Amino acid sequence: MKSSARTRTVARTCAVIGASVVMAVGLTGCGGGEREYAVPKSLCGVEVPADELAPFLPAGKKIEVKERDATDELSWKTGCMVFVDGKDVLATTVEWNEPDTRTGDFAGGVTLKHPDHSTGDGHFLWSDREGFGRTGCTAPDDGDRLFTAVRAYGSEHRDADAMKRIIDAFTKAVEKSDACESGGEL
Repeated sequence: MKSSARTRTVARTCAVIGASVVMAVGLTGCGGGEREYAVPKSLCGVEVPADELAPFLPAGKKIEVKERDATDELSWKTGCMVFVDGKDVLATTVEWNEPDTRTGDFAGGVTLKHPDHSTGDGHFLWSDREGFGRTGCTAPDDGDRLFTAVRAYGSEHRDADAMKRIIDAFTKAVEKSDACESGGEL
C-alpha cells in the first residue's frame, strides 16, 4: 500500500488536472459525419497531439473528458476517459508499478490485445489502437516507476504509426508533469 502523502497528492493533482482540459479547434470527423466538438489538446492536463488524436475520435456533437477518480486503494493510478455523444471511445492511464516492471508486464494488465510494435529499448509498445509507455520517472521512497497508456478501444480508426506518436508525446508530457517532478506523486 502506498503512503497517505501520495494519496493526498494524487487527489490534489487530479483536481488540478481535471480542471485544466484545453480544447483545440474542431475538425471534420471520419466516417461521413461531422465533428461538431473541439478535439482536445490535452487529456486531464496531459498534452496530446490533437492532429494525431483526431482520427481516433468519431464524428459527433459533444465530447466529454472525465477524469477517473483515484480511490485510496488506487492512489497509484489515475487516468482520463473520453466520451463522444455518451459513447466511451478512448482512455488514458498513468500508473505506478514496481521498479522491475517492464512495459510489456504493464501492458499485459490493461491491453485488449498484445501490442505488435515496440521500440528496441522496450520503453514503448503499441498497436493500431493502443499505446503503452515507460517513463523515466521513479518514486524516491520505493523506486516505483511511472507508466502510461492510451487506448482507443471505442474507435473504428486503426493507425499504428499515429498511436506510436500519441503514446510517445503523451509519455513525454507525463515526464514533464508534476507527477514526475514532485518525486513520484500523481
